Amino acid sequence: MWDIYRIDSPNMREWYAETGDVGGRYEICVETRELVGVGGIEQFRPLKLARILDIRVDERMENSGVGSLLLREAVIECMRLGYVGMVGDLSAMDKGHFDKLKHFYEKEGFTVEIYNPGDSRRSLSILGSVEIIL
Repeated sequence: MWDIYRIDSPNMREWYAETGDVGGRYEICVETRELVGVGGIEQFRPLKLARILDIRVDERMENSGVGSLLLREAVIECMRLGYVGMVGDLSAMDKGHFDKLKHFYEKEGFTVEIYNPGDSRRSLSILGSVEIIL
């Protein structure tokens, strides 16, 4: 069974120290006996939208449900905070597995859009978006 830790758990600080990421935003960490995934959201101001910063799962735990648990917990937290929706970007770094990401987000109720070449929303680093209305 997994435990969920929020915001400033010692295990989360260790995860960020190891990965070089910066904390300071809402986080959800899932653990068995070790940290296996983190996710982050932040308020997209001035709107009552949350922006998905990242969902990251240890590669040994991929396809085990950890990512879905992280995303569901983020949705629950956003609803608790009164957000009206969540948005996120599909990064060019993830280009090799957009089909997997599309399935992941769509099964959790998100709309996924991959931008066509020439679309003004597309950039070198952003190739698509995800969103859900809560």
